[in-house]
Amino acid sequence: MMDLKKYMDITPEIAEAVAAGKPVVALESTILSHGMPYPQNYEFAKGIEKIIRDLGAVPATMAVINGRMKAGLTEEELLLMCENKDNQVAKLSRRDLPIALAMGKTGATTVAQGAILLEAAAKDDGGTYPILLSGAPLVFDWREMIRAIVQDRQR
Repeated sequence: MMDLKKYMDITPEIAEAVAAGKPVVALESTILSHGMPYPQNYEFAKGIEKIIRDLGAVPATMAVINGRMKAGLTEEELLLMCENKDNQVAKLSRRDLPIALAMGKTGATTVAQGAILLEAAAKDDGGTYPILLSGAPLVFDWREMIRAIVQDRQR
C-alpha cells in the first residue's frame, strides 16, 4: 500500500495517542454529513466523542477536507461536516479517494474509506491498532461496545 501519510493531517492529540499506544476510536463521518440532520448530527458526534473519552480512548473522526485526509477533526472541520451547506460534502468510498485528493474535494468517509485512513494514520507507529466504528446503528448502546473494545485493547 502506498504511504498516504503525506496526504494526511493527524491532530496532535491523535498522533500522541498513537505514539503512546493508547486506544484510538476512529469514526466514519458519513453519518454526520448524510445520515442525520443538523444540529442533531453535531450533538451525536460530541456525545460519541465524550463516551469514548470517558472510557479512556481518543476519538478520531475521519474525513477528507479540501483534498487532505483528516485523522481527527478540529471544531471548525466537524461543523463543516455536520452542516454540509449546499451539499458541499461528498460521500466517499474507496474508489473516490484518489479523485477527492487530486481535485481538492471535501468528503465524508464510509466505513471502507475510514479503514484506509485509519491504517495510514497508525502505520509504523509502534504497532498500535486503533478501532474503527460505524455510526450507522443509532439504536445501539455505544457505551457498552466501546467499553468492551477499549478494555480488550488495554490488555
